[in-house]
Amino acid sequence: MTVVGALLFAFLLGGGGAQGAEVETYRVGPAARNLSFNRGAKVLAASQALGGVTFLKIEDGKVVAQEFHQEWQTLHALPLEDGAFLLADRFAGIRLVAPAQQETFGTYGEKLNFPCEGIPTHLVVDKDRLLVAAGGAGLLLYEWPLHDAAPMLRGRFPFVDYTKEIVLDGRGMAYLADNFETGLQIIDQRDLMRPKLMALRSGGFFDSVAIHGELLAVANRRHGLQLWNVQNPAKPELMQAVTLEAKGFPKSITFGSEGKLVLCHGGGGAFLYEPRVKNGVLELKADGRITPDAASALHSVFLSPGLIVVSSERGELFFCRIGAQ
Repeated sequence: MTVVGALLFAFLLGGGGAQGAEVETYRVGPAARNLSFNRGAKVLAASQALGGVTFLKIEDGKVVAQEFHQEWQTLHALPLEDGAFLLADRFAGIRLVAPAQQETFGTYGEKLNFPCEGIPTHLVVDKDRLLVAAGGAGLLLYEWPLHDAAPMLRGRFPFVDYTKEIVLDGRGMAYLADNFETGLQIIDQRDLMRPKLMALRSGGFFDSVAIHGELLAVANRRHGLQLWNVQNPAKPELMQAVTLEAKGFPKSITFGSEGKLVLCHGGGGAFLYEPRVKNGVLELKADGRITPDAASALHSVFLSPGLIVVSSERGELFFCRIGAQ
């Protein structure tokens, strides 16, 4: 079922705080557990788990059209070329969906579908390979040279419980936020058939992971925001841990292209930080809350260096313009 919804914006007065942030809200329906942005097509995908997935066309920082698919029960939508997305479907494995015409918006249809072991939760594509975090099955490693054909499973790293997110660095290291006591795992996945564990850091449930250069940020339910130096992936160094408000716990971490960091907190909204490493020393600037303090923030994405979208438990999308005067 496809539904094109009406567009409704409301301006929130005084809800922000970081750098005089201005915030607009857009109601998208079921809460978006994950947000992703296809920059080439200017399409924001809101993954709503059992609630489906909504695609939103963005122009000048505003939603101008949307399309909802309840039948695709999506945990993560990964942007690909020409407006296409790869979907981690809670029940149907992996779907490749795209608009009816390339580089346009609307009438999304399924181009490819293939099953995978376990429950797919997060996807990463790097050139000719696909990494799938699958609950109950670990990390699945596929070769995917032709994106219009099903990938070939080449290997697996089974020693993870329920990976929530994966990020890759430029060296071929995969960083897994495992939602269990195994916590943060760093895996060399350059050889798909023989992935190798480089390091493991336990202690608390790890829900999200993001990387910028050699700085790794992790959302840890027990210990809050953790920042690691991963210059040597075999020996990650904890540089700083930030204790958060007692209510709720950190949900997700997102880096922008300029190195700014958004932490979504289940109890207190979304917070903006600016971490910098100088001469091996971390300097962490806290810019404050960018959403209303009552918002139960789930996930965020940078549409541009000055525009961040944050999703909430109540089905809202907050369009936060930072640096506003």
